[in-house]
Amino acid sequence: MKAWARELYGHLQSISDLVVFADEHHCYYGPAFSNAIRDLHPRVLVGLTATPDKKTPKDQ
Repeated sequence: MKAWARELYGHLQSISDLVVFADEHHCYYGPAFSNAIRDLHPRVLVGLTATPDKKTPKDQ
């Protein structure tokens, strides 16, 4: 990881009221993303997606 990225990540970890917005959240299934977000300890994680769940009725 580059020095500036470590610095930024450390800064984000220090924010006590961090809110993370993850656009296209349905794409983030991997453990690397989950661990990175979990290590930030966000107060709120908002996952956004416009992709319907496969179980969503077709009339919705």
